[in-house]
Amino acid sequence: MPLFDNGELMQHIQFVYPREFNSESADTHPRVPKYIKKEAQFRPNFDLKYAEELVKKFKLPTNKRPHKLSRGMQSILSVVIGLASRSPITIFDEAYIGMDAPTRDLFYKEVLKDQERHPRTIIMSTHLVSEMEYLFDEVIMIHEGELIKKGPYDEIITTGAAVTGASEAIDVFANGREILNTETLGGFKKITIFDDITDKDRGLAQELDLTISTVTLQDLFIHLTGGHEDE
Repeated sequence: MPLFDNGELMQHIQFVYPREFNSESADTHPRVPKYIKKEAQFRPNFDLKYAEELVKKFKLPTNKRPHKLSRGMQSILSVVIGLASRSPITIFDEAYIGMDAPTRDLFYKEVLKDQERHPRTIIMSTHLVSEMEYLFDEVIMIHEGELIKKGPYDEIITTGAAVTGASEAIDVFANGREILNTETLGGFKKITIFDDITDKDRGLAQELDLTISTVTLQDLFIHLTGGHEDE
């Protein structure tokens, strides 16, 4: 069904993004508690009590208007509204901008806890893959506007593997496989492959004295997009 100008559907979708509350619209922004109550009017599932708990948990100032908050606190305000909306579809588009590491961690934990209490579809877009990968049920990787991988997190993460050992043995093991990345140090080599590792493969690795280890989602994303670990 079309979403544009569809008030019946839009009230069930919450979109949280790095919004900047500028001073030009300051007169329309009440202080934080009233601002949250104002937003709650448009979401039938909004839990105001939960929002108040989050305000305290995130130490969000209640005596300021949104445009007077720091960048990180503005993001927290948006996150509080997004979580407390309990909309059937809640989208967090890089909602952590400006938050420090402990606050981001608190946000991630709160997402998991509230998703368990009130199951719904939560979509999170991020460049901080290493911080957030444990949150995901399903992963969609997009590179330069194109879809490169899509599937359940567990399925994608178990498909990638890092294999380490003597260079000649690695070359034998790597024959015919999709190699995402190769690192060489002296007579040793480490390859990252995107392939199912079977019991036969593990047996071959053992014969060749190779070590097989898992690959993080971030490393997979880096290698699949041809990037570098410092990007």
